Amino acid sequence: MVFSQTTLVTANTIIQNRYTEITQSFIKNTSRSEQIKQLNQEAMRLSRQNRFQDASPKLETALAISRDIQERPLEAATFNNIGRVYQQQGKFPQAFNSYLQALAINKELSINEKTPGQAHIALGKTYSNLGYLSELQNQPELAIFFYKHCVNNREKVRLNPAAFTGEQLDAYNLTVTQTYYALGEELLKSDRTTEGQRILDLIKVEELEEYLQNVQGNQLTAKR
Repeated sequence: MVFSQTTLVTANTIIQNRYTEITQSFIKNTSRSEQIKQLNQEAMRLSRQNRFQDASPKLETALAISRDIQERPLEAATFNNIGRVYQQQGKFPQAFNSYLQALAINKELSINEKTPGQAHIALGKTYSNLGYLSELQNQPELAIFFYKHCVNNREKVRLNPAAFTGEQLDAYNLTVTQTYYALGEELLKSDRTTEGQRILDLIKVEELEEYLQNVQGNQLTAKR
């Protein structure tokens, strides 16, 4: 089959236009992703100042944009932060529902990860937030349940240390080590001594890994 010069030019034009369209869409979505991150960061800064009425609209805007461009990880991170703001105001049922929304998204994303990574970290973070919320409401068994899931997801990622270097947009109620301590204490208070001791042992591993990462970072800095 022989194509005319006009047909080839038309085909090339269509391809170029499509390429331009895809490129522009990518740039637009990238800039909107950055907007979501900025809105979340501003909202959490405001929440630390107890300016909840100013923080909430920013998070709602971030949530709407993340849904519009189908950025599921950012949507989950925003739900986590919305939960945090509700929690700080003592609105525990709303906080719980927001954390559950984040949990559902992160579970879906973690299932699709071939190697445990960012989605498992985000999932563990949401479990930790739910555990802390349960602890605030004097629900120790529920807190243990959620904290254990946080630790389990953290341990899955331990063999993939590169995953921990990614940007963490959503706020943690507790640091990782604090989560381990909280779980260990709840288990010991519930007379689940063997499980509690195992978690305390994992804290030593966590602290050792953090120390070694700091040493490695200092060595890299010294070589420059």
